[in-house]
Amino acid sequence: MKKFISIILSCYFVFASCLVVSSKTNDIADEDYIKSVINAFYDISYESWSKKETIDFSSVLDTNSFFGENYILAFDEINRQKKYMLEKGYCSDCFVPIDIIISCEDIQFDKSIARATVVINGNCELCYPWFVCLGDNEIVLSKNDKTWIITSISNEDVFFYTLNNDKFSHVNDIELFDRIDKENEKCDNITEGKTMIDDDNTIKSNPYVDHQYSASRAVKYAKKFVSNGNSHFYSISGGDCTNFISQCVSYGFGSTSSYTNSSSYRMTSGIWSAGSGGGFPAWESVSNHWTYMLQGKAGQEGPRASVRTWSSLINGDIMQIDFTSNGSYDHSTICVSKADNKFAQHTSNGYRYYSDYTGTKRFYHPSYFRTY
Repeated sequence: MKKFISIILSCYFVFASCLVVSSKTNDIADEDYIKSVINAFYDISYESWSKKETIDFSSVLDTNSFFGENYILAFDEINRQKKYMLEKGYCSDCFVPIDIIISCEDIQFDKSIARATVVINGNCELCYPWFVCLGDNEIVLSKNDKTWIITSISNEDVFFYTLNNDKFSHVNDIELFDRIDKENEKCDNITEGKTMIDDDNTIKSNPYVDHQYSASRAVKYAKKFVSNGNSHFYSISGGDCTNFISQCVSYGFGSTSSYTNSSSYRMTSGIWSAGSGGGFPAWESVSNHWTYMLQGKAGQEGPRASVRTWSSLINGDIMQIDFTSNGSYDHSTICVSKADNKFAQHTSNGYRYYSDYTGTKRFYHPSYFRTY
């Protein structure tokens, strides 16, 4: 195993040639040092992820910075979570060699601070670990004496936004494992089918049609637009996750195969709908989306859904994540392969593993869309 990891690290974490812009006070030694620190940071992250052990980052990361402290805490929680889930049989061990090219496009110096623009290129069809964000990454480093270390990393990923802006806290094993057990508890037929939708007895006099959810359509849509969004819809810079999920779900309720025809999507006018110019809160907000999907809708048109656990989740179902477990959910994703624990997401755009999401999770299954 160690030999395999060393081969992967030496082969795949490669810096492309760099165009460096620096001030006269910083020589090539600083530039090369910074590139080596960034390279080593991803090497150590990959080794920690593959071994499921949070190893020492102090040579490349300021573990006393806000981001550095959060990064270590998140890594530790994900590793403990993954090891426990494997022991309990909640998921399989997803291990894929990481084929990426890290290109340092620009370095700007300001006394003892350096800002490096780093572009990570890879195969958008692959499922990368949580710390790999394809595209532009701004990496800030500070110099202490002659040593450069990373103090923050910013990109389009919602989780990295959380790492830079929300304070993480250590979760002990008892609390963490209890949370995982609850997410993976078995559901009997009654519990699994439990919903928060309306009681049909109150609307028997009203004619209606229920359009069943097609998980295969939703998954097909998610895979097609996971990397580059559908131009038929708008995109939210820095927070497109729930907008993308609403598109997947509404296409799952739809009737035609065109991606640019409005009849391919089923929406609730004025409540859960979107177009080229924007959408309603239930369409694009994490918390509003969950509330609307699961709330009662007696006599009203719209989608119906049921709560799930991880053990009862199937392809096409939706997962939301509260990264810091503070009661406020941050992110929405769609399951595209339960067998591989694989989810599609936007912001950043790509695939992620279930066990690579830190924090509390909740799930729902879209059932049908009722029209009158």
